[in-house]
Amino acid sequence: MINEILAHGAATPDFVELYNHSLVSVDISGCFLSDERNTNKFVIPAGTVLQARGFIAFSETNLGFSLSAAGETVYFLNSNGTRVVDALRFAPMAQEHSWGRYPDGAPQFFALGQGGTPGATMICAPRRR
Repeated sequence: MINEILAHGAATPDFVELYNHSLVSVDISGCFLSDERNTNKFVIPAGTVLQARGFIAFSETNLGFSLSAAGETVYFLNSNGTRVVDALRFAPMAQEHSWGRYPDGAPQFFALGQGGTPGATMICAPRRR
C-alpha cells in the first residue's frame, strides 16, 4: 500500500513510500507508480521484494517525476497495469511536510512531521491542524 508521500520537498526530494502490512513478503517487481491513472510512469525494478511489515521508498529521482505540491493522485498498479492496488488523492501540502498513514498501514492519512520518514517506520504522531 501507499504509506507516505512528500510532494513539496526542498531539502528532501519528493518521494512515495510503499508498505507491506501483511505477514508475508510480496514481490512487487514490474508494478507501476504514477501520478496519472492511464500512464505507467515508473516500473518497479525486477527483483524488488517488499518484506513482511517492510518499507520501500522511491524518490523523484528514481520515479522520473515529481508530485504536485498543489495536490493530485498517486497510483500503485499491478505488474500488468490492469488493477489499481492502491491510490492516494492528496490536497495541497505544506513545504517539507509529508502525508502518511499513522500508525504505518492504518486506514487514514495525516499530515506528518518535517521531511517525512521515507523507507522507515513513523517516529512521531501526526501534527494537528
